[in-house]
Amino acid sequence: MLREHSAMEIAKSRRILAVSSPDCDILKLLKDLTGSAPATSQGSNAGLSHTWNLETNYYKVEIPIWIDEIRNLTEWKSEFMGDEAKEVVQALGAWIYCFSKPVTQTDLDAIKDTLRAISEVKDNGSEYGWDGACVAVAMPQTVTPYLDISFDDWDDICRDFGFEFIDAEATGRNEYGEQTGIARIKEALQSNDWAMNESLDLDELEPYNENPMDEDSGFNMEGQEMGFEFAALKSALARDESSNDTEDDAHESDQVDELERMMVHLQAARETSSGLSGVDKRRFAAREVEKIMRQL
Repeated sequence: MLREHSAMEIAKSRRILAVSSPDCDILKLLKDLTGSAPATSQGSNAGLSHTWNLETNYYKVEIPIWIDEIRNLTEWKSEFMGDEAKEVVQALGAWIYCFSKPVTQTDLDAIKDTLRAISEVKDNGSEYGWDGACVAVAMPQTVTPYLDISFDDWDDICRDFGFEFIDAEATGRNEYGEQTGIARIKEALQSNDWAMNESLDLDELEPYNENPMDEDSGFNMEGQEMGFEFAALKSALARDESSNDTEDDAHESDQVDELERMMVHLQAARETSSGLSGVDKRRFAAREVEKIMRQL
């Protein structure tokens, strides 16, 4: 008689960093992948955060997903190549690069440049070599005609930079019986190692930890889900990148003042929600944290 076994629970998970250009609907991809996506009323997806509750026959884990938007590749790469960014890269278990299928050769060149930049950031982030999953996902293009590039050509392009190419529009299985499309993304990520290196501690980069709140207040969890952790990391990178600026001291002072104002806002919101029920408290927290995120 076979004995039933319970899936191992991974308490501390590595992160996914999902990046895209502004013209790519990365939130749709995340919804197709995880079943939900973060809401945003902002003009940019940069700094948003999401959570994916992943469960297989062998483990279950809650994976934080950081979302970033690359508007200027040179600036983005410069930020992530700095010393401050190494801990960020080491905390990642997977990269998802989402792009719209190219219409012109210039578009294709931009995709290759981005793949190259991410690859360099990934390799720079760990002195012993980074291990994790890297998928490059081509999203549908609404403009026609677009460049006609075969799957094999895409596969060669992406593998040159350490990525697996996945066409988000594909369904079913390919000629080799392998999963395609969204199902393949899930399969690739499910086979990944999600356990976080215990030597890494991202808590010190989370601004609200300096003024801790009750765990059941709703704000700690919603703060994570709405992007506080990633926003704090991005803020740290921005401070490092601006360190050579002649106005660095004034810039840092402004950031401190801004953070203090946000903490006062968050504390006031927490006190306001103290009489609400659990569900209402979480909804209120999500709205208030979203307001603060728009200021970051």
